[in-house]
Amino acid sequence: MERQRMKKKQYRYLQVKKELFDYIQGLPDQTRIPPRTELVERFHVTRTTVDRAISELIGKGYLTSKIGSGTYVVKGKTSPLEPNQSIDNWGLILPNIAKDSYPELVRAVEDVCCASMINLIICNTDNDSQKEYRYMQKLMNSNVSGIIIVPTVNNVLLDGYRELKDHGIKYVFCNRRVEGLNAPKVVGNDFYGSNLVTKYLLSKGWKKPAYISVPYYSTSEQRCIGYQSALCENNIPLREEYVIFSETAGKSHKKRGYEMMKQLLALPEPPDSVVCFNDMLAVGVYQALEEAGLMPGKDIGVVGYDNTHISAELPVRLTTVRFPSYEIGKKASEILLDMVNGVEYKENHTVIFQPELIIRDSC
Repeated sequence: MERQRMKKKQYRYLQVKKELFDYIQGLPDQTRIPPRTELVERFHVTRTTVDRAISELIGKGYLTSKIGSGTYVVKGKTSPLEPNQSIDNWGLILPNIAKDSYPELVRAVEDVCCASMINLIICNTDNDSQKEYRYMQKLMNSNVSGIIIVPTVNNVLLDGYRELKDHGIKYVFCNRRVEGLNAPKVVGNDFYGSNLVTKYLLSKGWKKPAYISVPYYSTSEQRCIGYQSALCENNIPLREEYVIFSETAGKSHKKRGYEMMKQLLALPEPPDSVVCFNDMLAVGVYQALEEAGLMPGKDIGVVGYDNTHISAELPVRLTTVRFPSYEIGKKASEILLDMVNGVEYKENHTVIFQPELIIRDSC
């Protein structure tokens, strides 16, 4: 409880500093800012919080204090665009900013960085471990104080993480874990989400669900186990031919979903429904069903995962699972902010967010 109270206090102070910084940017040079008692009322914080924010802005050269007169705006050489101005830098390493639920995660990290006056460097790895390592080198050379990382799905190069530690750079994992490494992490409960949506599918009368997935790694494994557990809880036998992990490299998720659904439909006894690892696989499933003259939700039940925008735009709106990307990104940023400010976390510190079932029309 004490740590949570301190974290809220720290985060509020950074918000006040950012709001005050934005306010003084619109004022002419040598304008006197309102008295601190007035700022306390304006921001609904303590005098100590206001004093700290003003002191740091004075230290960075944005304000100056004149004894007996007040605090004044300083413009010119201390402009925020001045090349030698000290700015804290963070890195964000992730597979692809444009795919899956990553846009929300990025937005959350940006929101915290903006409130904390931190410059964010975003790096897309495309799940390439060599590329991930090169970005780590780049960020170390950019003097970042911390990094939020969504690790690549396989062949992780541990040397990069050791070098980060040797350089004193703090990092927090998002979404995924890395075997052999202990670091604070913020993840969604993939087992629970898949178990939840599979049990909902079964509750609607579908009795032979398949599971299709991207290649095997920690997240796809947990979602598969959640699916299998739901079958076990409902006394439904697990059929090996109904579980497919795509091994095709270089193809889109939509194409993979299409091919795996075609494979399932070609079975002597096809499944009556399908649990998809993510929403984009479901898009490919829809295409295969359309070619076969089958209707999602009527002839075959379909569920997805992630609740990306496409799930509500498909001809038959997709029942899916909301992955709490924004909350994960925000919490990871708050933990990293603590760490770079000297707060110690256990290396195995883990925060788990529970996903949410989004019921639509596809099952």
